[in-house]
Amino acid sequence: MIQYDFNLRDYWRILRKRKILIAFTMVSLGLFSFFFAIISSPVPLYKATASIKIDRSSQMSGLYGMMMPGFGWGQTGEDIQTQVAVLKSLHIVELAAKRLNLIPPNLTSEEIRGNPRYQQIILDLKKRTDAEQEGSSNLINISFTSEEPKFAQKIANTVAQVYKDERVLEINRRTFEAKKFIEEQLKVIKQKLKDSEELVREFREKNKLISFEAQSSNLLGQFTQSKAIYEKAMADRIKIQMVKRALDQAEVKPLSSSNSFYLDEASSLYKTLNDKLVQLMLERDTLLLTYTDQYPQVLEIKKKIRETINAMRGQLVAQEKNLDKAVRDLREKTDGLDDQIKGLPEKGLELARLERNVKLNTEVYTLLEQKHQESLIKEAEKIEDAQIVRPALEPLIPINPPKTMETAFVGILLGLILGVVLAFIVETFDTSIGTIEEVEKFLGLPVLGVVPHVSSKEIRESLGEEFASRMQDDMGERVSRLVSHFAPHSTLAESYRSLRTNLNFACREGDIKTLVFTSATPREGKTTTVVNLAITTAQAGVKVLLVEADLRRPVISGLFGIDQTPGLTDILLGNCE
Repeated sequence: MIQYDFNLRDYWRILRKRKILIAFTMVSLGLFSFFFAIISSPVPLYKATASIKIDRSSQMSGLYGMMMPGFGWGQTGEDIQTQVAVLKSLHIVELAAKRLNLIPPNLTSEEIRGNPRYQQIILDLKKRTDAEQEGSSNLINISFTSEEPKFAQKIANTVAQVYKDERVLEINRRTFEAKKFIEEQLKVIKQKLKDSEELVREFREKNKLISFEAQSSNLLGQFTQSKAIYEKAMADRIKIQMVKRALDQAEVKPLSSSNSFYLDEASSLYKTLNDKLVQLMLERDTLLLTYTDQYPQVLEIKKKIRETINAMRGQLVAQEKNLDKAVRDLREKTDGLDDQIKGLPEKGLELARLERNVKLNTEVYTLLEQKHQESLIKEAEKIEDAQIVRPALEPLIPINPPKTMETAFVGILLGLILGVVLAFIVETFDTSIGTIEEVEKFLGLPVLGVVPHVSSKEIRESLGEEFASRMQDDMGERVSRLVSHFAPHSTLAESYRSLRTNLNFACREGDIKTLVFTSATPREGKTTTVVNLAITTAQAGVKVLLVEADLRRPVISGLFGIDQTPGLTDILLGNCE
């Protein structure tokens, strides 16, 4: 009995048998996925990115200011993250919107927040603006997402530029404010100097005065000298008061170039205490970069600062008392000289007064002009620790491209898998008999042999050139049907010999001499099988009687080249022996 297992060939047979179902499932699911991807494709979004580099400043200008968090040397990751938060703040986005005229530039922040439409514009820009540190570097990437690539590029670059400008303005704010104040004072003093000079010129022209007598020169010189000493004492007193106010705030304000406590006119002990105070404040500000106000070392330094300030204040109070006495003495001396000068001719006194005003205004103007030049130099050397190293370019590819082909491919793949599953499910529910096991199980009988289905064309091609001249008309059909005779070494002939062997074993068990071949429908291979089985049995040396009982379409006589009459019907009717 032939044993037959379900192998890969049977799986392939099922797939070929159900190929239309599989193809239909693949195409249907693929087309559905394709059209679904087209319908559900998102609106393309474009992302533009600009990069800003935060430099670690090495400039000596503004050293104490650079030691403050977020500015200067040795910036940490926390400082960079702080700048990232500043970049994404409403203030920066609001300035960028003003610069792009998305909102009126002349509106204040309060007016913008009071207008729902402008407020919505700012919030929308902030929502689509992002900033993040690039790895562990000091680069910050500023990104903006929009449906319009040019707008995304413009916003990203504008936010970067606004941040850079605000950063420069914040770091150099004291320099800019000082320059502005000096320029305003220059205008005032310049006008005063011009007015005083014009008064002197008019007075001289009106009174026709060229010079004064020598006797008034000495008196006027003493008066001028005393007045200058008096004004210097008053100026020193003002400086002491300013330093005292600075000392009052030294405990709470960080050390910077704007709160200096140095005083040229102070004693050596005060200068020593000043150096000590500057050192203590520098240590305190350095610790506060890492620790809180309640840190023990910070508290200890604050205590020392407080003691040093009290000592310095005591020195200033003593010096101020001495200055008060000197001022009183100078005032008395100046009043005396003034009384003496009043005895001079009134015109000379008036001219001297006018010239003194011109001189004072000239000195003040010269001093302010010098300070203005210094401020211009500082402004030219302004600290810029933010640089735009990579401006945003116009994005060409959206960040959310539609995945139409990918979705369609996945649909086809799923359709293939689903089609294969459906093919095996349909095959499982198919009640027709298709395998050898099913035949044996259904009939309860063993299968004695399996003859592969080979077409006449394939048989002719396998016979080759040996029978090429015979492969015409009826002779070609005969040769292809009698393969066991014409091609005894072929695989097909071997299958008939295997069938013959199995029949011999089966017939011996039941002493069977006669075999009948039939089938359910025509053209299923009865004639071919019985003819080749008869040939292979005869080739084994056994006598074989082959009876053709197909009265509807007899073909055996034609295959062997013999007459059809007399036939089986003639024998049964007794028409011949």
